[in-house]
Amino acid sequence: MLELDKSGFDQTDIDIISVDIFDTVLLRDYSCGQRHFLGIARQAAKNLKVAGYAVDAADIFRARNEVQALAYRAVEIERPEGDVRLEQILRLQSRLLGLPAAAAGLLHEAELDCEVRSLKPNRPLLDRLAFFRRQGKRIIGISDTYLPAASLKRLLSAIAADHPIEALYSSSDNGVTKKSARLFEKVVAAERAVARRILHCGDNRHADFIMARNAGLQALLMERPRSVRVWRKLDALLFRIGHPAHSW
Repeated sequence: MLELDKSGFDQTDIDIISVDIFDTVLLRDYSCGQRHFLGIARQAAKNLKVAGYAVDAADIFRARNEVQALAYRAVEIERPEGDVRLEQILRLQSRLLGLPAAAAGLLHEAELDCEVRSLKPNRPLLDRLAFFRRQGKRIIGISDTYLPAASLKRLLSAIAADHPIEALYSSSDNGVTKKSARLFEKVVAAERAVARRILHCGDNRHADFIMARNAGLQALLMERPRSVRVWRKLDALLFRIGHPAHSW
């Protein structure tokens, strides 16, 4: 049975149901983060080759790791409640690789292509959300991610075209995160809602449960099985063994 069905929340006390996107609505495979980024680099190398740019996938992968690490470090120092933006990462990555600014668009397309291949819809949850929408509840998505809401919309349309989500809020667009609770505050204001009448569902205990409740929302933790985390840790170990030159 779905957690949302057995949660015990009174539907009459809820106007809006908000959901996390990654590993809640869209489920990732068991691949570790580095394997995922290497896959993106390989797809990017193909995209760039078609456009007339010969760049090795290993160099693309290395540049992404360097730029992303610097971007997050800068955010942590300058605005710890904020988040990085993929647009900034890809622009700097293109510059580091000696590519023109326009190449960032090719890198972005590679990113989305790989996301589509590595994600699958959480069909039971989506079906239940569709039911609640038919009952008059507003369904929204809130994500801590460097992807803009426009990219999240593209992913949802490609992976779960019939999804019931009516609005999307991204930390990269809004400059604040769920893990600081500030994104929830912004969403409440944007929705012109009463915080206690929003139920937020997500897989991260800190960002989706503790901070949602700190912001005054009702919250439901929907963690993925422990086996998923175990398999990802195992895949991270296998990646380091198989790609020692790419271990950072």
